[in-house]
Amino acid sequence: MTADIDQLLIARYNKVLNYTLDSTAFPRSYNPEAKQILKRPSKDWTSGFYAGNLWMLSDITEEPRFRETHKNGPHL
Repeated sequence: MTADIDQLLIARYNKVLNYTLDSTAFPRSYNPEAKQILKRPSKDWTSGFYAGNLWMLSDITEEPRFRETHKNGPHL
C-alpha cells in the first residue's frame, strides 16, 4: 500500500514539476479532480512550499531531477 501511495504522490508532483515559473504566482498544490495546479501569489507565506516540496521529493525518491528543477531556469 505504501508503494501505491508513493506512486500517486510522485505522479501528482510530476505535474507540479513541469510548471512554468512566473513572477506572480507559485504552485502550491495539485487538484486531481479539476486537473489543475493551484497557485498562490509570490507574496503569500506558502510560496516557499513549492521549492520545499521538490527538495523533499528528491530525498524521498532519491531522484535528483526534483532537486535540479529550475536550478538553472528563470531566476525570479
